[in-house]
Amino acid sequence: MTRYNPNIDLIKALAIIGVVFLHISDGYLLRQDYFGAGPTWYTLFVLRVIAGSSVPLFILTSGYLTIGKNYSKNKLFIRIISRLFIPFLFLFIISVWMAGLTSSALHNSVFQTPLPFLADLIRQIFTAPGGLHFLVALIGLNILIPVWDSIFSYCKKVQDFFVVRYIIGLGFLVSFSVSLNLSFNPDSAGVVLNEWRWLLWVGYFLLGYFFRLKPMSVSTKQALGILLFGLIGSLVVGFAARYLMIFNPGHIFFAQLANISLDYSVPWVVAMSIGFWLLLLKTNFAFLKKKVWQLVANIGSSLSLGIYIFHGVIFQYLDVFKRIGLDNMIFWHRPALALVGLTLLTLIFSIIVTFLIGLFPVSRMLIGNDHQWGFLAKRVQR
Repeated sequence: MTRYNPNIDLIKALAIIGVVFLHISDGYLLRQDYFGAGPTWYTLFVLRVIAGSSVPLFILTSGYLTIGKNYSKNKLFIRIISRLFIPFLFLFIISVWMAGLTSSALHNSVFQTPLPFLADLIRQIFTAPGGLHFLVALIGLNILIPVWDSIFSYCKKVQDFFVVRYIIGLGFLVSFSVSLNLSFNPDSAGVVLNEWRWLLWVGYFLLGYFFRLKPMSVSTKQALGILLFGLIGSLVVGFAARYLMIFNPGHIFFAQLANISLDYSVPWVVAMSIGFWLLLLKTNFAFLKKKVWQLVANIGSSLSLGIYIFHGVIFQYLDVFKRIGLDNMIFWHRPALALVGLTLLTLIFSIIVTFLIGLFPVSRMLIGNDHQWGFLAKRVQR
């Protein structure tokens, strides 16, 4: 059995916080009326840039934990259905349901399934980033586990990981080249980029397991250097692109460049994500030696997929039905408080809903959790 590593739980717990902040902050930080908020806006933008590594952290961790486990055909099939496909269907259903409620509330009409939105949602599963697309990517990566296992088994046998490095490099290179194409051809509307995006997730996924096999291939000092290079590059490019877009609001090219500048596939975000993941994985955190903090990290890790599933719906509910979204400055008083406050509320309610659903074996499958929470099962090993 693989030795329990609390750093992995910490990575997943931090990643889900980053995902919630990322999804709520993007629209807020691009608003021209909030842009002149001074140092606070820049601080929040730095946090948003760091949060851009959240999804890659999940993919890297998934590859680290999943590849090489020698699943039987039946066990792998059950894992994909119970841990990924059922949560995907559940997220799809609640997304359509919330879209119908939101449409009815905004247009003061009787609830009905919005067919145009339903068709658009199905299209987005395969062509646009987001919650559904992320789960589809994970399903695809897990379906091909036998392929990844065969590739790594061959590389270990010949003691040469050139094939793995080639596939990883190809995934990042192709995704970045398509991003560049999208920047200069905004009429493609992102479709081409997201059809090729899956190669990017292959790169992250395989890289996670590669570092598990070769933990000494990058030192902690090198990981810190990679992180700083990626973070500084992301901040410089991100700030520049958003300045160009905000002060040239009608220019399609600058708007598209701003969207691409912090995409998961660009080199600076890739470097930031990999460096951050390696640093979190390799650092010997003193507080994680204590059982209580291992427990907190374990609970956060166990809740992560459920929070991912529910946070979008809960954010919409708070914004549309409770009227405490980012536009309600009467409630929040300050833009920064609105962003931080709404992020915390969304996170707290998502945790509560996920926890309650996870108490029951049947409903637990909806959030891809096949075991009781860490403090109930008292597990200290994976």
